[in-house]
Amino acid sequence: MANAKITDLAFELLHLIMLLVPHKTPKSYSYTTSRLTVKDKGYHLREDYSQLRNLAPLRTTCRAFDAAIQPILFSELTLDCLYTRLDIVDHQLSCFEARDTSVGGPWNHYTRKLRIVNLDPWYDRKPSRSGVQHWEEDLSREQHERAEEMKVMVLERLLAALRNGLPKLESLRWFVRLGDPVEELVAHFSQLPSLRSLELFFWNDKVFSDFPLDAFSNLTKLELFFLNDKVRVKIDNPWVDNTRTLFQRLQKVIEASPSLESLRLGKRFRNDRSELGYWPMFPSDLLLSPSAARNLRHLALRGFDLVGNHAIPTSFYPTLFSHLTPLTSVDFMASGCETEPAIWRALLDSNVLLTSIRTDYVNDNLISYISQPKIPLESLTLHLERFTFDDELGWEGNMVLARRIYVEVLEVHRGRLRCLNIQASRQSFWWIECLNPSQSQAAPAPLAPPVELDGSEELEPFEPRDTPVLLEETSLFRCQQLRSLGVVIDLRRALTVQGLSLIPGAIEKRVTAFLKPLLTQMPWLDTVTIHSPERLAYGTFSDEAQERTRAAIQDFIVTEKDRVDGHFDVIFEESRYELRRGAECANDESENPALQLRFVDINAESDEEVWEEEEDEEEVDEEDREAFNVQAMDELPNLF
Repeated sequence: MANAKITDLAFELLHLIMLLVPHKTPKSYSYTTSRLTVKDKGYHLREDYSQLRNLAPLRTTCRAFDAAIQPILFSELTLDCLYTRLDIVDHQLSCFEARDTSVGGPWNHYTRKLRIVNLDPWYDRKPSRSGVQHWEEDLSREQHERAEEMKVMVLERLLAALRNGLPKLESLRWFVRLGDPVEELVAHFSQLPSLRSLELFFWNDKVFSDFPLDAFSNLTKLELFFLNDKVRVKIDNPWVDNTRTLFQRLQKVIEASPSLESLRLGKRFRNDRSELGYWPMFPSDLLLSPSAARNLRHLALRGFDLVGNHAIPTSFYPTLFSHLTPLTSVDFMASGCETEPAIWRALLDSNVLLTSIRTDYVNDNLISYISQPKIPLESLTLHLERFTFDDELGWEGNMVLARRIYVEVLEVHRGRLRCLNIQASRQSFWWIECLNPSQSQAAPAPLAPPVELDGSEELEPFEPRDTPVLLEETSLFRCQQLRSLGVVIDLRRALTVQGLSLIPGAIEKRVTAFLKPLLTQMPWLDTVTIHSPERLAYGTFSDEAQERTRAAIQDFIVTEKDRVDGHFDVIFEESRYELRRGAECANDESENPALQLRFVDINAESDEEVWEEEEDEEEVDEEDREAFNVQAMDELPNLF
């Protein structure tokens, strides 16, 4: 064993080791609902290739490392034909075109997913309020020449290169733009025998009217998402007519894909309303017949409505869900306040048994549905950033909904719930107060100060509609199968009366009161996300409160006898804290250092990393569009 080397390990083990190469938690988005679109829809942001930049230099170490890394690096490729990337795209296409009949390139063997971010040299691929279009008149003569050269390259070389270099594609994510060779690419991709996943993002509302969607078949995953080039694009008769034509083709795709398991439909802007009062509508004639949707397990709708239009029959949703009894997972986001209650009323009366639910609107029909013992609920995610409350119920009724989730629903599903994530930074009656008030529990509101105050300071009681949920009054600790938890901790009682400063030790007490029972009483729980409340220190979660929370997490200590399984992560803001033992606690004298566990920020940056990041931000935005820098591309000619 003295002469053993890491390269002596089996290929499978080396491959697993390379998968563990760390990379930073991305900073291009937060956990808010509005920005989740950016992450979920796969824009090519910096974090997508941060791990690849760490892995790339290891290819030059030895043949064993190179063989273990290639399946990772080439599992997914991105095509971005913005004019600034002329050399990179030329290199990509040249690699595809250079055919070695005996071996072939690594993409021939390992690439299963292709992401076409942009085929138009005038467009930027990154999302923005204005759509980020590079106008021809704004370009210099040299830039204009490069754009024209890129356009010719795409038209003349792209299709042949794809046919030659990527024969085993299983998944395609395509941002369809004006000017794309749609018919040629669809004819190619639809004939790939291994293609099973298709995700289409229509960048402009004009590009999908004649899109030959019905050329595809035998899919297991299908997603259509409608973006646009402007902040406000009117939803008018032409849009509705075009989508109806496209959805008629969609029906054919579903019927030709008997193994279809996931269907996702969404629009970026739902609230762009024309004077005629049209909303993005889910076509009433797309009823997904039982024979066509017999294997459909996941349905996602974002920004689509039906109710409110008198032409839509009230029986639509009941009929639809009567055809979708195999459903086990739904994702309903950014729909109207009339649509979601109608959906959940239809589900309540259906035979659909869901195991996973993600939504951003809470109503009595939803609570009634998931409160049924027959529902095998394993995952519940509520993104309540845009949701204030159900107007029909009022504040008191909405508080009851929150408490029914934390008590009734958790109690019903205590033996099977695996994931609970409630993100409600604005609605305090969804927040968790971790310390028991000192006054009698006979009066649930207002709450007395849960921490001892210095001097003569006294805190005013909560307004009834601002009263949080007490941690000890929830059924959370009865959910012994829980693996992942995300909630907002109420920190308002950590402020002084004027709200201008923090009470010493108040945040620390709450973080400890929250984490300790989770670590000691819930053996399967391994990930906890602490969401930030919005209303703190006059409307913002102050920097000082954030720093105090981070310090409280890192200062928290638990012993091994209280937590047998040491695997446990806490996520707060953009940091992930991992529970570690031994050396991290070596300076503590109160306990045996070998028996202590403490949280360590695994995303903490060194001074050198911070300096490098600041330098990167000062560079021209062109650098951010490169999957790898020029130096890496020169050193590794097969890598892009």
